[in-house]
Amino acid sequence: MLIPLVCAVLAIVPAPMRLPPTIVVDRDNIQVTESCVLVCATAIADRDGNGVVHIVGEGITVDLGGCTLDSGIDRTHPELCVGIGITVKAKGVTLTNGAVRGFKCAIRAESCDNSVFAKLDLSDNYAALLKSTKEKEDESDWLYPHDNDEGQQVDAHGAGLSVSLAKNVVIHDVRARRTQNGIVLRCVDDSKIYDNDCSFLSGWGLALWRCSRNTICRNSFDFCIRGYSHGVYNRGQDSAGILMFEQCCDNTVALNSCTHCGDGIFGFAGKEALGEKPRPPATIATQDPLEWYRGRGCCNNLFALNDLSYAAAHGLEMTFSFGNRILANRFVENGINGVWAGYSRDTTVVGNDFNGNVSGGFAGEHTQRSLIARNQFSGEKAGVLLWDDSDPALIKLAWTTANGSACVDNSIVMNTFTKESVGVGLRETLRTVLSANIFDACASTVDETECVESARVAAVPETTLASLNTALADLSAKLDTLPGSRAACGARESLRGRANIIMDTYGPREPVIIAPTPPAPTVKTTP
Repeated sequence: MLIPLVCAVLAIVPAPMRLPPTIVVDRDNIQVTESCVLVCATAIADRDGNGVVHIVGEGITVDLGGCTLDSGIDRTHPELCVGIGITVKAKGVTLTNGAVRGFKCAIRAESCDNSVFAKLDLSDNYAALLKSTKEKEDESDWLYPHDNDEGQQVDAHGAGLSVSLAKNVVIHDVRARRTQNGIVLRCVDDSKIYDNDCSFLSGWGLALWRCSRNTICRNSFDFCIRGYSHGVYNRGQDSAGILMFEQCCDNTVALNSCTHCGDGIFGFAGKEALGEKPRPPATIATQDPLEWYRGRGCCNNLFALNDLSYAAAHGLEMTFSFGNRILANRFVENGINGVWAGYSRDTTVVGNDFNGNVSGGFAGEHTQRSLIARNQFSGEKAGVLLWDDSDPALIKLAWTTANGSACVDNSIVMNTFTKESVGVGLRETLRTVLSANIFDACASTVDETECVESARVAAVPETTLASLNTALADLSAKLDTLPGSRAACGARESLRGRANIIMDTYGPREPVIIAPTPPAPTVKTTP
């Protein structure tokens, strides 16, 4: 009887946990095929340009163990950084808990579906030597991120983390400083990017290229800027907190702080979408050569509850695109406009705070079917500007031929305009509806030039109210599903205002914030 009893007891005692092996990174081209802890013993350069560490095992966890993989390049010259720290070419990889510095691209991952990148410090990697000075802009500093199908953005401008050709990726708790770009994604779909802080960079906090159905929330992408000298010039040079280029659609961008950037968010339909480069060969067989361009762009994205303030140019630029929803964001003291929506279609702009933007709150050139409702506009040259004009080059594009160019069928309802030079400015617009707006202490309420069929109606149309309610219901549903816990908006409130953008040779300076010393406790004495 004793032997069966002992066997039964042993059967329920768990076997000792097998600790993952340790791999010492002491040379270039370390292959990782199983879960492990890396030990970075010394500085290692990527001498052949293909990565120091190569993660190729699927479904494994690679823990940096709190160590730093360092190339050994002099940190005072980040323009000299070359090579890659870690490459990931496998699915289901978790890479976590450490730092990578001194490379052109710290971590470069490709075809890595279902991977996780977390708790990584990717500071002190590549940054270009800027030629613009306090006195004068140098136009060679412009980034021009318009081509990237072959990974040109990272090749030219570097990254802390680059992920390409993947889906269901999770990126959280990634930090970057003293680097040009934080997180750069190419053809990444259905992924979650949250609780990251990639700020005080000279390029992009987060860059998206052909990326759709992603959730981007609770991140700080502040002070991502170049081409700025306070009171002298405010160019931005294509820098941005979040860059969205070439048909990025159906993304949720919420509760992020993108302040003090070139643009807070810079979205552009893309050269392919516009017809400036050939469309995919598989689409050529269509009977109508313009059909492919109809409805094309960065479309159906939700931008909600973000702080998009103090940009050199625009808080949010989203052009040549359809169906975007801009809900309950903060646009304060941007250098040009709160929102620039040239050639936008079916844009919903509801519940936003526009305050002190230099040129205006919402600017829509050739905009169609926009709903601008329940926003607060104050202290600007103009609250809402809509207009049509002559753009000979753009009119000839396949996109414009397919989607039209008139500024038509826009609705401006239930907004409050306070101390605006012009509340609403309209030029050469067609069928604009204005209803239930409040104008308080504005020099001019509605300024119209050569407009056709503008309508001031007492009651807001039922279809407009239905669209408004749909937008708000969608926002409420989305908020309940967002991952993460970080409170990004307002975290740098002490740095509000563009005067705090101070450029150095390689990018914006991160000020040292000293917390106030609490007063000494008083001791009450009894007389």
